[in-house]
Amino acid sequence: MRMKLNSAVTLTLESSAFWRESRFDTVYTAFNTPLRRANPNASRYLAVAPSATLAWQATRHMFCSVIYTHFFTGELFEVALPNKNVNYVAGWISYRF
Repeated sequence: MRMKLNSAVTLTLESSAFWRESRFDTVYTAFNTPLRRANPNASRYLAVAPSATLAWQATRHMFCSVIYTHFFTGELFEVALPNKNVNYVAGWISYRF
């Protein structure tokens, strides 16, 4: 859902869900190392990640944004370390000539 707060600022709220296609799938990190080995007894559900993005068109050339996401981990992550939810925050400033 996107809301225009004024002529230069928008707030976007969204959510993503993450699932293994099969119970025999391994979950990998971005560096292609296994994070969770295949476990046919565990749930296919991995996490849900709601997020909020605040964007500001500061000038004709400069755009700023910040995003906050919270990962609520599922059963597959609860049984072994790291077994906690994760917060993610990032900011960007773009300048176009």
